[in-house]
Amino acid sequence: MKLQHYNVWSEKGLDRTAYYNALEDVIERKIRVLNLSIGSKEYDPKVKELIDKCLKNNVVVVAAAGDYEDSDPVYPAAFANVIGV
Repeated sequence: MKLQHYNVWSEKGLDRTAYYNALEDVIERKIRVLNLSIGSKEYDPKVKELIDKCLKNNVVVVAAAGDYEDSDPVYPAAFANVIGV
């Protein structure tokens, strides 16, 4: 088994282009399990699209559900068929 690490952070915070590219690469490389130690209360339709593509390509997607005291959804863990932890 091989592990692949993607850095999607810059000195300014989340680099959305790097994040999108990493998700695309997961699909292209046929990675089987994706662990996302990232989450946001902000819905991002592009992330939803790419996560759906991952799921359609049989990628098991596990994502951080957050540690908030409210019940607001945290994405991508809140997407259907994503395992939120």
